[in-house]
Amino acid sequence: MTRRTKSLILLCSILATLFHFGTMGLYTWRLKSSNPPEGWLRSYGASFFHQDWKLFVPPPEANYRLFVQLTNGQYHDLLADIRQAHQENRLAANGHLLLSFVNYIYMFEQNTKAQGGQIKNDPYFNLLQNSVQHYARSQHLPLRAPSVIVLTVEEKKTRIYFN
Repeated sequence: MTRRTKSLILLCSILATLFHFGTMGLYTWRLKSSNPPEGWLRSYGASFFHQDWKLFVPPPEANYRLFVQLTNGQYHDLLADIRQAHQENRLAANGHLLLSFVNYIYMFEQNTKAQGGQIKNDPYFNLLQNSVQHYARSQHLPLRAPSVIVLTVEEKKTRIYFN
């Protein structure tokens, strides 16, 4: 390989790298602005490098909310608090906690025949209830004796489960 060929390969590599990082920089900057990227910028950035739920798993079919009743009678959304804490500090290890509660609810929904209402003697719901009680004790939340309400919201229907 001649020196000229090596120089040409190096120059092409540098230009390709500059093009890629410049395009991706513009793409991400435009995503944060009021006008989204268009044309070749969108076709290059979105088709190959855009990251969303579909990158790793299919998007969730339902949004879960997990309410507990406090001793003063008010309802408290545990998942919202854990999600907020996780978003404020990603290194505080709240992500695994959020994921475990969502998985408890998901497994309960996949294995129950109930379409909502009061749940009695369901092992998956009992597991969720026990986990909520342990979490509430560790966070010093004053819970009223076992009261767990799971709200599942999908596009066209909403289900409420409670004990």
